Amino acid sequence: MQSIYNNQLQSMNNRFALVTAYLTVLGTAFLVPNTIATIAGSGIMEGTMAAQWWYIPLLILSTVVATAASLLWVLHVWGMKSDD
Repeated sequence: MQSIYNNQLQSMNNRFALVTAYLTVLGTAFLVPNTIATIAGSGIMEGTMAAQWWYIPLLILSTVVATAASLLWVLHVWGMKSDD
């Protein structure tokens, strides 16, 4: 009976670990544009950010690059894990 309980607990723990990994990757991908937006909105740059033509494209580009880099890293790690 105890081994059945432990197997179910291990299975649930593995699912939670996978969800945590996915959320960590998503958080990392969105951390880069969030940091840029925080720096730009802190008043260190003069003028309103709506008047800056490069602000929105910079946020979009940084989101795409950070998401792609996170995806490539995850695929690389999972590729190494499946080789074992």
